Amino acid sequence: MRDLQLRMFNGVADQKNALELSNRESVWYDAPKNIDPRKGTVMLWVAAQNWVPSDKSFQIFFNARLNGGWHLVVYKFANPGYIRTALIFKGKEYAINIPVKDIDWEKGKWHQLAVTWDSTRIAFYMDGKLAKPLKYTKNPVIFTSQQTFPEKVSQCSFSLGTAGSYFRATPDHRTAIDEVKIYNRMISADEIRREYEKFYSPQTGEADRPVASLPNGAAVTLDGKIGQDEWKDASVVPVMNLLQKEEWKYGPFTRVFMKQDAQNYYFAFEVMEKAGHSSVKSDDIVDIYRDDCVELHFFSPQTKRYYQYIENPNGAVFDSSQTVKDTQIYSYVSGGTPEWQSNARKAAFKGEKFWSVELAIPKKSMQFGNEIWANFCRTSNGSKSAVTWAPGCQAYYHM
Repeated sequence: MRDLQLRMFNGVADQKNALELSNRESVWYDAPKNIDPRKGTVMLWVAAQNWVPSDKSFQIFFNARLNGGWHLVVYKFANPGYIRTALIFKGKEYAINIPVKDIDWEKGKWHQLAVTWDSTRIAFYMDGKLAKPLKYTKNPVIFTSQQTFPEKVSQCSFSLGTAGSYFRATPDHRTAIDEVKIYNRMISADEIRREYEKFYSPQTGEADRPVASLPNGAAVTLDGKIGQDEWKDASVVPVMNLLQKEEWKYGPFTRVFMKQDAQNYYFAFEVMEKAGHSSVKSDDIVDIYRDDCVELHFFSPQTKRYYQYIENPNGAVFDSSQTVKDTQIYSYVSGGTPEWQSNARKAAFKGEKFWSVELAIPKKSMQFGNEIWANFCRTSNGSKSAVTWAPGCQAYYHM
């Protein structure tokens, strides 16, 4: 297309310029030095111009056919309407199907798509978060065995757009494409979210899981006092969502600070209420939940390990862990193992009108994959109030 650079089109969020292609067109690039089949991330933004997901026509966004039978494609499937990514290697297809509604893909609305892969798995993100797949399917998809993808790429290419592919498509359907980025590593969910938020505000909604970053930062002095300087490199989230139980009221404002370094996860809770009921003074006593307390709940979808950490204003701790068999959503059942020890270093402080805790949990004490689901909670048994970070949950351990 010799006139391609003369076809100006508004990019994501009306910033800069994008590429608009009909299904008669595509743009091709050399694959060598641009894409590594062994591991990587393909991220791009797309906007439907005159089609909707329910149209019985394919729309190809990204298509790479490389040496050794390696093929990665990101596209809208013809019927039924859903967005799909597929990694095909030596005849074996690993696909993720994401259902989408016409109302969400109205003309000109931009969507961020990102696919990450390595020799063990493939994952698909949409609009800054891990996309919810079709019922009874999974995202990410874990390969049944570790793959040996080609190490070198030569004399091959990849393309944006539909023309030149074998997919059946309506010729006059048009799609805008912008901000195409290819990485030679699996970038994290947090990086993908930050790329989304360069253009649009964080996604919200009752059905969405909130997302928080866990930035790298300096170690802290664990005295229970949340110093402004030592926590200035942390992210902060409010714990203020009402736990959905009628007998509990909203209660005092609480916030959580969080960060990490190479060895530890660091957390601090600040509860804007004078410390009340706190009878437990030693660790590993399950009745600690009857005190005023704060809680951490973690779950790793990759390792299927769940962890619970409770601390009261005295600095006493109860921690437990268990393996969860449910591969989709964690739902608590009794059977946690109190014998598990987080080996956290911790401290608590009681002020005149507030109380706070600081803790450092060694990373080696927990088994996490590349994604962590979490909930932050606070209970005040004195004022009969309980709040969580996760929206609309029925219990602390729902994430």
